[in-house]
Amino acid sequence: MSFEVRQAGIKGFGIFARHRIARGSRILSERPLLLVKHNEINILGAASRLSKAELDTLLALSVNKAKRDSVWNLVDVLFQSAQLPLSKKGRRSIRQKRDILACFYNNNFALSVSLSHRDDGVTTTAAARGVFPTIARLNHSCIPNAQGNFNRNVDEGSFTIHALREIAAGEEITVSYLHDELASHEERQHWLHQVYGFWCQCGICSGGDEAHRSHRRRERLRDELSRAFAPNTPLLSDSLGLSGPSNVAGAGDGAKMDFEKSQRLVNLTIETYEQEGLVGAELASLYGVAASLADSAGDHGEAMRLGARSMELERDATGEDSPLYQMRRRSFENLQFDQAGSSLSRFAAAPPKAQSSEDDNALSYAPWT
Repeated sequence: MSFEVRQAGIKGFGIFARHRIARGSRILSERPLLLVKHNEINILGAASRLSKAELDTLLALSVNKAKRDSVWNLVDVLFQSAQLPLSKKGRRSIRQKRDILACFYNNNFALSVSLSHRDDGVTTTAAARGVFPTIARLNHSCIPNAQGNFNRNVDEGSFTIHALREIAAGEEITVSYLHDELASHEERQHWLHQVYGFWCQCGICSGGDEAHRSHRRRERLRDELSRAFAPNTPLLSDSLGLSGPSNVAGAGDGAKMDFEKSQRLVNLTIETYEQEGLVGAELASLYGVAASLADSAGDHGEAMRLGARSMELERDATGEDSPLYQMRRRSFENLQFDQAGSSLSRFAAAPPKAQSSEDDNALSYAPWT
């Protein structure tokens, strides 16, 4: 095993490299201990199917005090409103239910469930939440050295963690909890404290020269985007249209941006990501957008180079067995360039839809955000 779980100071437990881990290595994969699907909102019902050892594992996970207190208060109000007489055993049961809910809400990850309707053969995607007890020990960094993704091709559906760069022996393995990787320092701190109850002290949050350089880089990009799009853009990734190349050319007011401006903004964003050390699947998508734009502009050699870089980053962040990487690879291998083509557009496409399955429990790929 390439990692160990141990104390990480004021952060509680953390996961550390036992030896050097090469970039792109799969550090671990884990199936969900507790899975609550869209049609099973009864978390306690799902937890009741756990063995005693599994339940003990769930209850040993860390809980943000603010989340714990809010869950406890809600459960207390519900039982008090029912005005049910409770024995000593009943009160213990309520306390355990409070703890189960608090642990679930503090440690679950969003997934995507593939459902095949046997009557008409239509496949739909629905939300699910899963708890992965080892992966839940991974702490946050705004510049993480690893990335997590759900991969339905691994052991019938597992969360995988891959090294985004070389990780030294003894170094803590971290992932990002953020939805907006390029958020400002103030936005990151506010969101992390509100949702997870801590103030980040990573390299770009703890002050010093690197923190100031990071702030200037992000402000520069935001200034450029605010001039090109509507002001106060909430998510930079949405502004750049990471869900597809057609959005890259769309401004906030619906006006169409020219290729030159689109390319300049995408290149600036790629430059900012790389200077910040953010080299995960999001950067792979940005290179896919850049490849699509280069191909549409007729620069097929540059499109091939950018597409290859997109594939390399995706492979390192998600693994060669990842459905998203496999989709990008097929697109790259089947490229047929012509003067009017936009053959690289699939590089910037959204993650693949849920695959049809005979098993209603099949889980499809969904990035960890």
